[in-house]
Amino acid sequence: MLTLVSGHYPSGANQVAVTSGVESAFHLSLGKSWQVGGVTREVVGIVQNPQSLLDAFALVVPGQVTNPSQVTVLFTSRPVNIRSLSKGASIITPASSRHRIP
Repeated sequence: MLTLVSGHYPSGANQVAVTSGVESAFHLSLGKSWQVGGVTREVVGIVQNPQSLLDAFALVVPGQVTNPSQVTVLFTSRPVNIRSLSKGASIITPASSRHRIP
């Protein structure tokens, strides 16, 4: 669900990886600083969602966005009972469609 195109994934609070759409829209490039919401981060990577190349997003390490409107968590795990996850969660698995927990 996430591919590193160039550079590296963010590893610190002052780092961000962006999609090529965000890179283009904000005139960014690897090594350039990007200030958003009063916070300056260095662009350290270019990423993409290989399942939807039109997705535009910025990737930061956990805990950097104080009031997110949406959060996507990527992890490797054994199959789980979808009902055991939080209500309102959307689950996407590599070989399946999106599932929404009522």
